[in-house]
Amino acid sequence: MNSKQDEQLTLLDKSRRKTLREHPELILPNADNAEISSEKFTSYIFNPCNKTGFAKGKAFTHRLGYSISNWEELKLEIQRNIKNFPAKFRQATPFGNEYEQKMILYGKTNKPTNVIVAWYEKRGRTWLATLYVKEVD
Repeated sequence: MNSKQDEQLTLLDKSRRKTLREHPELILPNADNAEISSEKFTSYIFNPCNKTGFAKGKAFTHRLGYSISNWEELKLEIQRNIKNFPAKFRQATPFGNEYEQKMILYGKTNKPTNVIVAWYEKRGRTWLATLYVKEVD
């Protein structure tokens, strides 16, 4: 990414945060207690034996500097930002209600990166479903 794209993502970050401040009803349900399983990172995102997950992990490594050796820092960055970005209800599923958050994370590289974080919520419990880097057009 170039500096113009970084600037656009930084503006998008501010806009998304402003949206949540103006519409607090868009906060992720049960945000204070949202669960993020360590296995999502160790067995999926950064596991070279998991082809689907590992492809996502490569993007986190390239853009944000996170890998199997420091995945805990990615988990913490997500936890710190749960209450900073609006959550959008996507659909009801057998697992629970699915929500999506579009976060701008900066990671170890300090490069703004658009990250999609999907959550499930059921009976007052909210947990991480998946996450991935998504380029913004």
